[in-house]
Amino acid sequence: MKNYSKALDLDQDDISILNSYGMALVRLDKFDAGIEKYQIALKIDPHNYHILFNLGQAFEKQSNFERAKHYYTKSLHSNPKFAKAERAIERANSNLGKKTA
Repeated sequence: MKNYSKALDLDQDDISILNSYGMALVRLDKFDAGIEKYQIALKIDPHNYHILFNLGQAFEKQSNFERAKHYYTKSLHSNPKFAKAERAIERANSNLGKKTA
């Protein structure tokens, strides 16, 4: 975490570092902090399909399937050939169906 923080001190607009930092935080179940890094990155590049997808994953891990689907859909719109996003949308829809059943 210190290395990500130091790297951002050098270039606070480095989308790759923000994305990686967000992923590391989400893996450590620090969802709010990870989501914050993704959102900072999206302010720089609002159509980055990787970051949009990772935001979807963060929300899915929190069982917020509606928000997960939202970001997976935005990811797919940014890159219509992103099959991983298509599968994630199907998974979110399936989980949404289980919640209402």
